[in-house]
Amino acid sequence: MLLEKKEKEDNVKKALKIRNYTSISTTLPEDVPDSSELHLEDPKDCRSQLIMPAVILYPTTNEFDFVGEVSELSTPLQLTEMLMDRPEEYFNDGKHQNFRPKKLATYLESNSGGMIKVGKKVMFSNALSRAPLFDGILRVYIVPKVDSEKWLSSWDKKKALSRRSNN
Repeated sequence: MLLEKKEKEDNVKKALKIRNYTSISTTLPEDVPDSSELHLEDPKDCRSQLIMPAVILYPTTNEFDFVGEVSELSTPLQLTEMLMDRPEEYFNDGKHQNFRPKKLATYLESNSGGMIKVGKKVMFSNALSRAPLFDGILRVYIVPKVDSEKWLSSWDKKKALSRRSNN
C-alpha cells in the first residue's frame, strides 16, 4: 500500500517534470478536502491526463469556488460555464451582473508573480508551463472583462511573491 502510494506520487512528480509544470509551496496552503489531490488519470502512467484541484478566485467580489477535479485538458470557457450554471437570481445581484461566461476573463499567476491572461479556448495545459500550481492546486482568477484593467493595475506582484515559501 505504501509502495503504491509512493509510486503514484513519483509518477505525479514525473508528470510535472515532463510537462515543465511547477508546483510552488506557499506560506498558507489552501485548506482542501482530503480526497482532492493532484493525480493522474492513470496513476501508473505519467503521460496520462493530469487532474488537479482548483481554487477559483473572484477578486472583484471577494468570493471563491473550489473544484475538486479540473483536467489539464479543459479550458477556461468549460470551467466558467460549469461554475456559472447558476439560478438567474445570481446574475440579477448587481455584483454578479457581468459574471456570465462570455463576459469573464481568466488569469493565472505567472512564475514571476505577475498575471497571464488565458484565452477562453486555450487548454490549461498550454498555460501551465508559464503559471505554477500552488501547493498542487490550480489557482484561477476570474474577473469580469469590464473590471479587468482596473483589477490588473491593482495586482501587487511583490505581495504575490511574498506569499510563496522559499522552498
